[in-house]
Amino acid sequence: FEKIGFFDEDYFIYGEDSDWCFRAQLFGYKFYFEPKAVVYHYCKASTKIMSKTIDYFHFRNMTLTILKNFPLGLFLKRWRFITIPLVHLNTFFYMMIKGNLREAIKADFWIITHLVKIMKKRSLIQSRKKVSVDYLNYWLKPKKLRFYGLLK
Repeated sequence: FEKIGFFDEDYFIYGEDSDWCFRAQLFGYKFYFEPKAVVYHYCKASTKIMSKTIDYFHFRNMTLTILKNFPLGLFLKRWRFITIPLVHLNTFFYMMIKGNLREAIKADFWIITHLVKIMKKRSLIQSRKKVSVDYLNYWLKPKKLRFYGLLK
């Protein structure tokens, strides 16, 4: 925690662990997993009654993690400079169709109004990066994006 930093308090809920792990990867730490470990996780089991709030934080924090942590070179690999904005747009429309337009707008508004702060964090994180873009690219699973999925 001294080298990587603590969890980013801007996250509140959802995504703070992914953000921290991504930063650790950027700073050269390696992660291992135990293939025999079993974890039971019921998606949103404890937060179903707050679904609009949860959707807001999922959407906002996904965007925040990408803006803070993805090196520019990573955006240019595998057409991410196109797919990431399309996934963002798709998620926005999905939330709108689901009845959570207000939360989608609120999430994007939060990102815009905190952009200077986000970019300062990004600058610090990127200045401490110890791994190559190719290393990160190797570990990121390609996002399958289909036009039909966008229409859905």
